[in-house]
Amino acid sequence: KLLLPLFKTVDLVEMNQKFIDRSTAYLSDAGSSVGKRICSSLQDFEPEIERYSIIWCQWVLLYLTDDDMVNFLRRCKAALKANGVIFIKENVTSVPEKEYDHVDSSVCRPQYQFYRIFEK
Repeated sequence: KLLLPLFKTVDLVEMNQKFIDRSTAYLSDAGSSVGKRICSSLQDFEPEIERYSIIWCQWVLLYLTDDDMVNFLRRCKAALKANGVIFIKENVTSVPEKEYDHVDSSVCRPQYQFYRIFEK
């Protein structure tokens, strides 16, 4: 709900159809500001070229491999309008290597590894 009051339209990308279905009730007070509800993994998400002013990624990139993240961010870059911005909010580890969570299949990266990915 954070972005809804700030923008005319907010699209949602979620790989679990049940969450997409529940978003209608959860965001019912948002009115018409919810645009597309897209059921897709980030690995498969193909955003429309030059559609977005802002792309917000929060606590989702930890589920992507480095290569998948690079490819996803490249597609997101192409989806930005002129002067568009990609915001990334992820946890970072304080140790120099990735920390893997085998329970939820996520990875926490050190900050320098994010920078390397962004450079690509």
